Amino acid sequence: MSMELIFVLVFFKSIDIPIYFGADFEFIGWKNLFMQLYQLRNIIAVCCVIGILWSESVYLLLSYRLKGSPTTISVAISKIENKDVEYLSLLFTILTVVSFNFDDTRDIVIFLIIFLLYAVLLKSTDWYTTNPLLRLRGLHLYSGVVKNYPHGITFLSFEQISSDKEIFRSYQKISDAVYWLYPESK
Repeated sequence: MSMELIFVLVFFKSIDIPIYFGADFEFIGWKNLFMQLYQLRNIIAVCCVIGILWSESVYLLLSYRLKGSPTTISVAISKIENKDVEYLSLLFTILTVVSFNFDDTRDIVIFLIIFLLYAVLLKSTDWYTTNPLLRLRGLHLYSGVVKNYPHGITFLSFEQISSDKEIFRSYQKISDAVYWLYPESK
């Protein structure tokens, strides 16, 4: 899911279809448009569409799983710190990865190596939580301390939380140190 923004940007950068905006333009038809996509020069763009569809399905699955009941009772969370600014650091990293020229085979190979390295780093760390698309979908990123947990925890939540006081919330584990924070029960 964290790679979706890269897929979108690389799609627009690598797609090679005839575009003409003159006064006498005429649509070439869906069949001809799809035939353009199946040419070898558009293989990267087609792979990106597959990646976008895969990312969206992962997001829908995650949303479905998180609609259930929390796996914990409400606990006290202290030292809440908003980490939304972290979304910008990953965005700038993504922009540097996408700045490759896809006309040369060597550049494509270098891009694929960096892309795979980036994917491995996202998988092996909790850096995926700083995905800018999560912020665009309304998620906030927080770090906080929960009693009986030795390290800080990263929380994702649609709720905007004030950091000046201790809060009580239920949460659900997403990965080792990342949790989904449920809204305050009323």
